[in-house]
Amino acid sequence: MKPVEKISTENIIQYEKQPLTKKEKKAAVLISLTVILWITEPLHDFDIAFVTILMSLIMIMPKVDLIGWREAFNRVSWSLIFFVAGATALGSLLVKYKVLDVIQHQLYQVMHHVKLVNEFVPLVIIVVLTVTSHLYITSHTTRAVVFIPLLIVFGKMFGLNLTAVVFIALIGTNYCLTFPVSSKALLLFYENKERPFTIKQLMYLSLGIMPVYMLTMIVMYYVYWQYVGLALK
Repeated sequence: MKPVEKISTENIIQYEKQPLTKKEKKAAVLISLTVILWITEPLHDFDIAFVTILMSLIMIMPKVDLIGWREAFNRVSWSLIFFVAGATALGSLLVKYKVLDVIQHQLYQVMHHVKLVNEFVPLVIIVVLTVTSHLYITSHTTRAVVFIPLLIVFGKMFGLNLTAVVFIALIGTNYCLTFPVSSKALLLFYENKERPFTIKQLMYLSLGIMPVYMLTMIVMYYVYWQYVGLALK
């Protein structure tokens, strides 16, 4: 057996705990206040967007001396903001102009004559459809707007537990790893000058994780979800 090498502690950098600076204390107070205002929305009736914008303006005020306007302006991911705004508008338009109603009607025409023998088939359909949905609808909000009503119709056609259908669908639509545009968090990191990953690396990672994610959802259904009131049948 090889002798165990001793780890030298000479090159280990030790950091002393430093007290918070004035700016850090200000930031902690303002962030805490922001979270409190988010949580207490029913009391003051100011929505999350208004509170966020208001607290952001307070943070860049000269008297607060936390962050300068120019620095804050440069750090904002404007492309991400426009992306989220566009996706939200698209979801609203799909509902407003009855596009989802047309899709639901077509779905009913195609599948109303199909008879499901057991719950495994609808489970696999929901899992595969929702997990892969990020490939053709990049926005999580738009995915929810499009797929949740469709899957509710799907569940009604086959007499499924709609609560279970929506729950499983939401778990599936949360997967968004294949491309940077599929996730706001990934896009935020990808826009940095020093990109921590490439699109190719992300895609290869997703090719391995996506099947595991689907399989995990199916296993969780049979070993846990169906026993806590989320059975499809």
